[in-house]
Amino acid sequence: MTVYQVMIVDDEPTSVNLLKTVIEKKCDGFQVTEIAYDGTEAMEKLKGVQPDILITDIQMQVMSGLELVKRIREKYPEMLCVLVSGYQEFEYAKQAIQYRVSDYILKPIVPSDIKKLFVKLGKKLKQTYYYQRNILIHSCLLYTSDAADDRISVD
Repeated sequence: MTVYQVMIVDDEPTSVNLLKTVIEKKCDGFQVTEIAYDGTEAMEKLKGVQPDILITDIQMQVMSGLELVKRIREKYPEMLCVLVSGYQEFEYAKQAIQYRVSDYILKPIVPSDIKKLFVKLGKKLKQTYYYQRNILIHSCLLYTSDAADDRISVD
């Protein structure tokens, strides 16, 4: 069974612990492998690991979740990002769409909503990795075929 890696970024330890607990208890196939308490710490940790999913609070000290997602899009465009917010402001949602976030969830966090979200994210990741594997296999077959053609000499 494939286990997808999740990074949680939030400046509120209680929110981090709640999300981590819900993901690990309710979302099969997902594991929280990294936690950061602000966007700068998250960017530093991303130099060493690249999780499949990043969940970040939208309002944090040092660097907002929107700024973090913007920077992630520049360096890791394939990473799935989810914004968590206690605010239902249209401007945040508009920016989230601009940065191609996978979803935008509101606080307070509802475990059943997180489970549904992770089912959706799991399907998306499975499809993405299936597509990437097919491209890799196709590329390998083409390379092998081209190498074999180079060895054939016609006299």
